[in-house]
Amino acid sequence: MTDIRAWWKADPTERYWIEFARDREVGGQLQAPRADDPTKSKWPWKMLEETQVGDIVIHWRSSHAADQSQIVGWSVIADEPTVGHFAWDAVRDDSDYGRSLGTIVPLTSFHPLDRPVWARDLRDSADDIMTVRDDLQARYGSPLYFPLTIRNQRLSGIQGYFTKFPRELLPIIAKHGDLELPETLA
Repeated sequence: MTDIRAWWKADPTERYWIEFARDREVGGQLQAPRADDPTKSKWPWKMLEETQVGDIVIHWRSSHAADQSQIVGWSVIADEPTVGHFAWDAVRDDSDYGRSLGTIVPLTSFHPLDRPVWARDLRDSADDIMTVRDDLQARYGSPLYFPLTIRNQRLSGIQGYFTKFPRELLPIIAKHGDLELPETLA
C-alpha cells in the first residue's frame, strides 16, 4: 500500500496543496484514480485523501515547455474526499487501474490570478526554493513530496498530479505574481 508520510499533520498552518493540471479546467474539483490493487496507487493520487475542508489548493497550469507553466489561481477545499466515478484521461498507458473509480474532492471559491506566476520567473528564486526544500528535509526527513524540482537547469513542477505545498514557499512564490492567500483557514 502507498502510505503517505504526512510530515505536516502536526502544524495546523500547513494547509496548502498544489494541483498540476495540463488539459483540464481548474477550480471545480480535484480527481484522481484509485488502483484496484492498493500497492499500485501512486502517491500524487493518494495525496488527495490527506486534504481537509478549508485547505487551499494552488493551481499550476502545466505546459510541455516548462518555462510556459504557470500558477493561474487558487481554490478552497469545500468538502471531504469521496470515492466516485469520473472520466480520467491523464492515464495514457495500457493499464486499466484507476480509469473510472477514483477520489474526488470538491472545490469552491476559485480565485484566478490577474498576474500569473510563471515558472520561468521562479528561476530567479530557485536558490531560495531549494533552501526551503533542504530545510524541510533536515527537519522532517524524506519523502517531503516537494512540489518543485530543477531539471536541466530549469525550475519545474513535479511529475505528478497533486502534492503538498509547504507554507514556507508562499512568500517566495508571491514575489513573482499576485498570489495572495488568506492568512487563516477555515
